[in-house]
Amino acid sequence: MDIETKEVFAVICNTDLTEGRGNNYVKAYCETSATAIRLGKGGYVQGFDCPIEKHTLHKVDGNIHWLGPVIVERPNDDDRKQQVALDAQSVVLKKARDAGMTDEEIKMLRTAMV
Repeated sequence: MDIETKEVFAVICNTDLTEGRGNNYVKAYCETSATAIRLGKGGYVQGFDCPIEKHTLHKVDGNIHWLGPVIVERPNDDDRKQQVALDAQSVVLKKARDAGMTDEEIKMLRTAMV
């Protein structure tokens, strides 16, 4: 496995530009700090300049895309409840398909139940 790395500057932004109570995310990855400073000018909470962080990106086996640090959102309580319902629905749909029902027949049952 061939892994190429590249040091970059990440421009950090926030989803809530008024109070900063939102989530931070990477607005841009830049090859130079000057570019990061330019892109982050006045773009953070209450018009402040965006913070700049050094990140390392990776390219695996000549892939055309760079891979880097990511944030994986954690589910809240409502998401967990919704996921239980989605999982149960998937089980029922699989049973219906295994029993030979077509997608059109399943759709007819869904609209009849509403």
